[in-house]
Amino acid sequence: MAQNKLGEKFIREIEPDIEGYFTRLLNKADSIMGRTLSDDSTEKKSPTPPFNADNLIPVSADVEIQTMFRPLHMRIIQSTFNLLNGELGATNAIAFSETLPSVQHFLVQGSTRVTKINTTTRKKIADTIADGVNRGYDYNQIARGVPKDGYNGVRSAVKETYKNRARAIARSEVGFSQNNASYVRYQSAGIENVFISDAWRGTEHDDVCLEVADTVQPLSWFSTNMLQHPNCSRIASPVVET
Repeated sequence: MAQNKLGEKFIREIEPDIEGYFTRLLNKADSIMGRTLSDDSTEKKSPTPPFNADNLIPVSADVEIQTMFRPLHMRIIQSTFNLLNGELGATNAIAFSETLPSVQHFLVQGSTRVTKINTTTRKKIADTIADGVNRGYDYNQIARGVPKDGYNGVRSAVKETYKNRARAIARSEVGFSQNNASYVRYQSAGIENVFISDAWRGTEHDDVCLEVADTVQPLSWFSTNMLQHPNCSRIASPVVET
């Protein structure tokens, strides 16, 4: 299916960008913790280290990921519009424009969604630091971990949070962008029902996802069930009444 191929193309394209973003954040966090650990004057002034979730993953990181994803979201939505214009026919065509209210709505949604990636990392950092303080560890141990105690430390927490996430995030963002664009196009064409399918059925899918795969559902249902879970690859095709 054309939407599947288009989605895979974008996933392959944006996954390295996300990996690069994660690498930059990890390097910056390492630098901040390194400066703290090399400054003897900061040690033991407080049981809580001066590095924390908000300075290791600052607000500027949210701005960076929003700036990185906005043009990507735009291109995915535009490409989906163009693809569906061809599939739905000239009488139902809608010229893509960034100023369309629906497109603006998608971009705002996308911007909010991608910042939650950093929210997850900040929570992991905060929990790890709190655990280290409760255990009575010093700054170096909180930063680097205490393997013999099963305590991984902040650096490992950040690294593990990012591990294997780039492709899942790429797939989710492509999926949301494609499906939002599809919904608007189907709604404008008067489509009432859609055929739900999944290009990558397998062990990653939960029971609910598998129950609706290869079924016909109302377009209204699709509007609130575009993706079921991380790594979900749900798409919807129009059911044209004859």
